[in-house]
Amino acid sequence: MKKSAIILLSILPFTLLGQNHAEEISVKVCQCIYGANKSESLGVIVRDCIHKETSDPTVFDEVYQRLYETCPAIAFFSSEKQAQFYALSKSKEANEHYNKGNSLLNQQNYKKAIQEFQKAMEYDHQFVFALDHISLCYRKLGDLEESIKYNQKSLDIYPEGDIALTNRAAIYSFQKDYPQALKYYKQLAAFHPNNPEGYYGQADICLKTKDYETGLKNLSIAHKLYQETNSPYLKDTEKLIVYYKNDMTADKKEDLFNQKIKEYNLKVTENLRFSDLPNIIMKEKEDYKPQESNVLLCAKFLLSTPMDNQYRPVVSSFIFRWMMGTPDYKYDIDDDVTKLINKDNEKESLLPVYMAALAMYSLENPNDAGNKSAMKLNAFKITLDYAANKAFKVKQTSEVKKLIKAKKEGALEKELKL
Repeated sequence: MKKSAIILLSILPFTLLGQNHAEEISVKVCQCIYGANKSESLGVIVRDCIHKETSDPTVFDEVYQRLYETCPAIAFFSSEKQAQFYALSKSKEANEHYNKGNSLLNQQNYKKAIQEFQKAMEYDHQFVFALDHISLCYRKLGDLEESIKYNQKSLDIYPEGDIALTNRAAIYSFQKDYPQALKYYKQLAAFHPNNPEGYYGQADICLKTKDYETGLKNLSIAHKLYQETNSPYLKDTEKLIVYYKNDMTADKKEDLFNQKIKEYNLKVTENLRFSDLPNIIMKEKEDYKPQESNVLLCAKFLLSTPMDNQYRPVVSSFIFRWMMGTPDYKYDIDDDVTKLINKDNEKESLLPVYMAALAMYSLENPNDAGNKSAMKLNAFKITLDYAANKAFKVKQTSEVKKLIKAKKEGALEKELKL
């Protein structure tokens, strides 16, 4: 690894011709990082190396971002430090409390787990594993402020930690702060180029922001890395490819999708055949949990395809059956949903879209699942965005037009009396 990094760095100066100022500085800073004292924090090293070359804040920001995407010294630097910080404590007492915390975490007893991890920290203030697990527990409890607080403490000690970077990106993704989520997923990929999570995370965010080309490029890297290790998460990339297909088709970019999957040697694998949906049995309580991924796939399909799609009835029926029986989520349907029904043509009703939106929002935002107002408001927003998209061929009733107008004017909560 060290030898290959040296070779890479040695040829970089010969590529400077024709590069802009920030690119030239990035090459020099990358060389500086490689030769720096590894006992220092990488964040400090990067900052000091950039300041040696420029004091212009605009150039600083551009160089900083470029480094995490292109500098091989960053990944090499991270690999040398991982064994140092991702290890059990030298304190016997700290490890005892840490192990107790892990046991409670596995039991989903997050509050007591936090107490044990905090006791571990009393014996070892630099115990990165304990800090990461405290942050994770607070995230599970929905206390994102505390989660970020402990996450930052971990990153202050070990800025390249893949657990902390993944957790921080997940927090921002949950908050729908996609630029910040993308920032941390990019750092994760830069520090740990063989970890597919950084690329998969970027692909997921790019899908949400409709940066399809960048997303598919990262998805192809994640898919290949999962394939190499025969990872069970390979199924996640296959589902994400289907989501890209659905969204890009809805945005009339199917030709671009086909071009890119051919370029990246990706295949669309329909893990779920819609014709099989009526045969899926959901009677016992334990039958519903395994179907959540299929429900999410169906909901996203329904929300990204036109009203006249041939699979709409069977997909809608499957989502309804799951929502009616799942013991893990409760769905409150009130009289306002009648505003989405086309009384003149039942086939034009937006009720199936609304139900799909409810299912998708609850599965993607489990911390809001018990908040009836948040569930209703966000499901209506998703449904109205669908109805306003001409590509989906929705025949808007006067009630739907009124709701769309209220949403545009920021008055939807008032209109729904929330």
